[in-house]
Amino acid sequence: MELDEFSALFNARFEESPAQKSLDDITRKIKNRSGTALDRILRNLLLEIGVAFACIIGMSIIAYRIPSITLHWLAGAVWVLSIVQIIAFSWQYRQLKATALPVVVDLRSHLQQQIQVIERFVKIYLAFCLISIPVGFVLGGILGYTIASQNRQDPFLNPIDKLHPGPWGLLIVLIGVIGFLAGIVHFFKFYIRWLYGRHLDLLKSCLTELDQ
Repeated sequence: MELDEFSALFNARFEESPAQKSLDDITRKIKNRSGTALDRILRNLLLEIGVAFACIIGMSIIAYRIPSITLHWLAGAVWVLSIVQIIAFSWQYRQLKATALPVVVDLRSHLQQQIQVIERFVKIYLAFCLISIPVGFVLGGILGYTIASQNRQDPFLNPIDKLHPGPWGLLIVLIGVIGFLAGIVHFFKFYIRWLYGRHLDLLKSCLTELDQ
């Protein structure tokens, strides 16, 4: 056997076929895209943890500077929600960070695990927002009514006390409150989708592309 023939046989034996090279390229691209989506989700989790800390500090300053019972209760509610958010998001960050392995043996199972974790988080986050918004308005209404019935002077509520709306004015206020609630709900849906949903869709598209 001549040297050229032996070299050709050797290369044919050990070199990857074009189809195998193409498959490896596709897998590498999918891994890079999914890694980018995961990095952005982790970044947004850290961002929201930072915002929660900022809310605690900001409401503490406001509650200290303004002697208002309403603001003190509002600050307390913000503190509780922010602390819950910090704990929950920190736990979610650690759980998701643990899936970001430097070496992935089974990319399909890896993506499925990440998608499952993020989907559960998004559902819980959205449900929490949709429940806390009406509950917060009801508790706020009860607090305002209690303060008004006891004839307490509250700097935060003084501008409202000066208003004397008639029946049509109350109807307009009610419609405004309902519209505001609906707007808040739609805002949170958009907000959660922008921070997490679109990146979750990218992970799902990577999994679909890998299965094809």
